[in-house]
Amino acid sequence: MSTGAAYTSIISPTTVDERESLKTRNTQWIVGLVAMAFAHTLMFLRIEPVYTFFTPIVWTTYIIFLDGLLWKYRRTSLFRDRRPWLWRLLPLSIGCWLIFEAYNLRLTNWHYVNLPAAPGLRGFGYAWAFATIFPGIFLTAEFIALRWKADIWRPLDRKIAINYSSIILGMVLLIIPLAVPKHMSSYFSAMVWLGFIFLLDPINARWTGRSVIGHLREGNTPILWSLLLAGVTCGLLWEFWNYWARTKWIYNVPFLPNIKLFEMPVLGYLGFPAFAVECYVMYDFWTTVIARLSQVGRPKAFVPDHRLVARSPQGASAHCEPQRGSVLGARAPGQAKAWPPRGMQ
Repeated sequence: MSTGAAYTSIISPTTVDERESLKTRNTQWIVGLVAMAFAHTLMFLRIEPVYTFFTPIVWTTYIIFLDGLLWKYRRTSLFRDRRPWLWRLLPLSIGCWLIFEAYNLRLTNWHYVNLPAAPGLRGFGYAWAFATIFPGIFLTAEFIALRWKADIWRPLDRKIAINYSSIILGMVLLIIPLAVPKHMSSYFSAMVWLGFIFLLDPINARWTGRSVIGHLREGNTPILWSLLLAGVTCGLLWEFWNYWARTKWIYNVPFLPNIKLFEMPVLGYLGFPAFAVECYVMYDFWTTVIARLSQVGRPKAFVPDHRLVARSPQGASAHCEPQRGSVLGARAPGQAKAWPPRGMQ
């Protein structure tokens, strides 16, 4: 199935049946919006525990709000019909961000202040905040892609390939910040926000058929642009909400450190679009690794049939093969919908 067809469910008008289903009552987005406003009120009044845990609380309300809007307009929701993917998304969000925290032990680009004194409470706050990163970015990207009208990037030459040279480049980008003397490492921190894209994207292309460069070669540019814009949007929200929170992070950026927007030096905002793409690439990589490991040693009889049914824009059913190695591709009737969202696969 072409990428254009995969994106039809997002950018095409709804069917009559879908319009009828949209008449049902939906209050989730209202609950999220009211909860977000209430969290801001308690934070500005410095009422605990909201004042200390404002960052994970406000991101949770934002996720509920966006998920409600997506249910309202597309009848798909992490909390309703994609729960299995939600429970996979949360630990991967924590685990992938811990990789960057490990890098920060060397780079010292940021540090946290006003943390809870109790180690258990502090760990709970860390896990909660880190768990909101992937859902926040992916739901924002899906919402941006919701009304995408046209591709603004011409398909690349299909002969263009990123393979071993990209993997080597990614390894170099990720090793250099660790190899240089520690007092110089912060000058190379930008490499970390690009390295995993070059390292993992060609592996994803080989394993699952889904990759950033693959989408560009096929002309499926809304995926990339929605992720980039989601990175900008979430970056602004992270820094705006972090600025007012009691428990927050403070940056140590070597370039123009005193020219700031909220707590972030302005040059630091250039990293957020790349970070959103990196999250997408890392998520696809680790879900594929987990899926492959889960199949090790299983008899072939337990491997599900991968002939899945997709519906064409005209409503006719057609059989299609999912991208190889994929557990997030097209779904069979009765199966949970895949995450990342339709059109971001």
